[in-house]
Amino acid sequence: MSRCLVIFHKQLGDLVLLESALRYLAYANGQAVDLITRSGFQPLGSLMPHVNFRSKPNVKIYDTLSCFDDRRKSAFYSLLSRAREKHLLVNPGASIQWYHSNVFRTIQAPKLGRSHISEYYWKTYSGR
Repeated sequence: MSRCLVIFHKQLGDLVLLESALRYLAYANGQAVDLITRSGFQPLGSLMPHVNFRSKPNVKIYDTLSCFDDRRKSAFYSLLSRAREKHLLVNPGASIQWYHSNVFRTIQAPKLGRSHISEYYWKTYSGR
């Protein structure tokens, strides 16, 4: 079993679309995923039994950190979080900044193609 942290600071609807990828990560790791997101999203997070809601980084050491957005706040929280591997997955067309390569081991921005964004998140992580 490995510990997984996900960081995501987009909109509420985007978090709903990320749910299938979160469920996959929890299943693949054999335990609930810690999720750092906006504090106002906690009621939605409570509806996901495979997610432990967090509003900011803690002292826990994770095996893997997966960040699903290109926002500065997410990169900063990723920098502060302790994880053996840190991965960034951004939507196609998102701008990669200079600091991303200093924080993340891998940066992925595959083409969306004809996929819906939730399918894009799920396929990208289930194919690892």
